[in-house]
Amino acid sequence: MSSHHIVRDAQEPALAILDTHCDVSLIKNLLEWSPTVIVTSDLVDFVIEEGFKIDVVIGDNEEMSDCMVKLQHQEPVKFLSKNASDNSLQQLIYFLTAGKYKAVNILASINPNLLESIMSFVMAIDVVIYDNGFKWYFCKAKTFKKWVSKGAAFRTLKALEISMDGTPIILSKSQTEYSCNCPEEGFITIATNKDGFWLGEAI
Repeated sequence: MSSHHIVRDAQEPALAILDTHCDVSLIKNLLEWSPTVIVTSDLVDFVIEEGFKIDVVIGDNEEMSDCMVKLQHQEPVKFLSKNASDNSLQQLIYFLTAGKYKAVNILASINPNLLESIMSFVMAIDVVIYDNGFKWYFCKAKTFKKWVSKGAAFRTLKALEISMDGTPIILSKSQTEYSCNCPEEGFITIATNKDGFWLGEAI
């Protein structure tokens, strides 16, 4: 069993597993930092089967007694009960804020509702969301600039101005996202006329 029974520092990014459609090898890499591991009650079985130690469970009141039995061998475990109608992601952020965590890595499926749920927290907590081979983070400035290699892939939720060394890059549009691949190595620049934007970067 993967173990991280050491004293954890709230300065280290927590790890929240909110979706089973995730790369187990990615979880193992993120566990190397011995983070506080937080899962929703419906993912407890999945996480136990993969052999990961759980620190915090978020779930409906009626699910908690079952989770407590399943996790007796992993004590101490903290249980955060919520009503069925409550948002697990917001419950997670409230917990991190109260615990004075500075950052969190979240494994979840990207969707507008998820991002909207945490918009009020992104200035206080650094949030990185891993989904389908991309890591998403909120760029707090109007401009993002980075040296990238040829073929580097990016995704955005809006049609932003993207260029490489001053040459515009054509964006492809899917149902919910815009994407681009860098045609060569160099500096990519992504700009918006509003403050901040969500950016997905291939990992």
